[in-house]
Amino acid sequence: MKKVIFSVSLFILLVLIACQAPDEKEDAPVLVTIGDSITMGIQDAGLIDDYQSASYPYLVARQLGIEADFHQPLVTTPGIGVPPYAKPLTLNGTTIVSELLATDANGRPVISINSMLPLLPTVAYAEPYNNLGISGAKLLDLRNTMSYTDPDAAGNFFFDLVLRTTIPSLAGKTVIQQAAMLNPDFILLWIGNNDILQAELKGCGVNGLVDGVAFPRTDPATFQTEYEAILTNLQANTPARIVMANIPDWLPFTNGLDGIFKVDSTFFAGHLMIFNPTTFEPILFDLNADGTGDTYIPLFLEETDARHLLLTGATAYMEEGQGIPSQDDLEYMGIATGTATNMVAALSTVMGLQGITIPASAVALTGDLTITEAEQGAALSIIEQYNTAISALGVSLNIPVVDIAGDWWGADTATTTTPFGGYSGEFVLRAKDTTVFSLDGVHPNNLGQALCANSFIRVLNAEYGLDLDELAPASYAGQYSARAIDSRSLLRSIRGMAVLP
Repeated sequence: MKKVIFSVSLFILLVLIACQAPDEKEDAPVLVTIGDSITMGIQDAGLIDDYQSASYPYLVARQLGIEADFHQPLVTTPGIGVPPYAKPLTLNGTTIVSELLATDANGRPVISINSMLPLLPTVAYAEPYNNLGISGAKLLDLRNTMSYTDPDAAGNFFFDLVLRTTIPSLAGKTVIQQAAMLNPDFILLWIGNNDILQAELKGCGVNGLVDGVAFPRTDPATFQTEYEAILTNLQANTPARIVMANIPDWLPFTNGLDGIFKVDSTFFAGHLMIFNPTTFEPILFDLNADGTGDTYIPLFLEETDARHLLLTGATAYMEEGQGIPSQDDLEYMGIATGTATNMVAALSTVMGLQGITIPASAVALTGDLTITEAEQGAALSIIEQYNTAISALGVSLNIPVVDIAGDWWGADTATTTTPFGGYSGEFVLRAKDTTVFSLDGVHPNNLGQALCANSFIRVLNAEYGLDLDELAPASYAGQYSARAIDSRSLLRSIRGMAVLP
C-alpha cells in the first residue's frame, strides 16, 4: 500500500515538475502580431506554410529565439488562395497557374470550409494563435468581427481560420480579446492597409465613384477614434510593449504597369498607350511604313484622364479586347479619317501577331480598371491622414511607430532613406530577380517580408533596448530568378481575383 501511495505521490510530483516551465522558458518573451494579409503571410494570392515561415512575424519571432512557440494558422500543400476556392498562384515552367481547390459537377468553384480542414493541421490548437493577421481585415474588424458570417466580414472565411470561435475557450472573442488572452510581452500591430486599398484595387471606381458614391474607405476621423480605442484596450489589458506601423502608398503594388507607357507628343497627350502584352512595352506604330509616321496608339478609356493601369485592366485588354480603339473611336478622339484608317491597319497587324483581335465594336476600358491623377491624389490624401493619426497616437500613448512608408518608398529630400533597401518595387514581370513583391502584384515576397521584419527589428532594438540581429536581405532575394515567366498566363490568372492584403 505504501508503495502505491509513493508511486502516486511521485507521479503527482513529476507532473508538477513537468508543468513548471524551465527558467529559460519563463524568461522567453511572448510575441503577438496583429494585422492583415501581409502579417498573415499571404503571397502569390494565397497562403501556405512555406509563405508563413517567411512572414515578417515569424522572422521577428525567430530573431527573438521563440519561433517554436510562435503559433500560426498553418496551411499545408496545396495551400489556400485568395479567394479561398482557389489555390495560390504557382509557377509551372514558364506559366503561372491558378487552379481551383474544388469544383461542382458544372465546373463551378466550391467554397467549403469543412473541405479545407485537412489542410489546417493547427486548427484544433486550443489557445489563440500568436499570429493574428487576417487577410482582408480592416481596422474596425479588430474589435468587432469574429466570423465570416458577421455582416462586416462580407463572407471572408479567413476570420474563422484564425479566430476559430467554435473552440470553447475562444468562443465569441475578437482579435483584440484573443491577443489579450496570451498576456503578450510584445505586440506588433500593422493595420489599416485594407481601409484604403480596396478603393485602389477597384480603380477608385469611375471618376472617384463606386456605384455613384465616394470610393470605399474608412473615414479618417473614424480611423483615429477606432485606432485609439484599440491601443488603449491593449494597454489596459496586456503588459505588452507595443510597436505599430504606418501605411505606405499601395498604388505601385496594385499597378505593376506604371512608368512603362510613353506619351506621343502629337497625339493623345495624357492617355495610356497600347502595349505589347508579352513585353509590356508601348507599341510604336509606323503608319507610313517609312519611319515618318511613328506614333503610339492609346487605349480607349472610359476615364480619358487615366494615368495608371491596374493589372486587372491589362487582363481585360488582353483577354477581352477592352480598350482597343476602333476607327470610330480614333475619330472620336479627334484623329482625321485617313490617319485613323492607317492606325487601325497598323494596329490590326501588330495585335494579330500577339493573338489579339480588334473587336468590331470596341469597348472602352472601364474606369474601375484605371486610376486618374485625381483619384490617386484622393487616395494619398487619405493615407496621409491615416498616418498623421498613427503618429499622433504614438506620441500621446508613448508607442513607437515603424515608418514602413518611408522604409519602402524612401522619404522626401530631408532624408537619405533608400526605397526597398535598394531592391526593386517593380512588378515581378519587370524585375523578377530583385522585386520585393510576389506574383499577385500586391503582397511582399520573401525579400519584402524580410525587409518588413528588419523595419520592426530596428524599432524594437532602438525603443525597447533589444539587441536583435537584422536579417540579411540578399539571402531572401531572387525568389523568381532563373524562371521565365509568361506574362499572359499571369494576367489570365489574376483576372477577376479579389486580391486582399
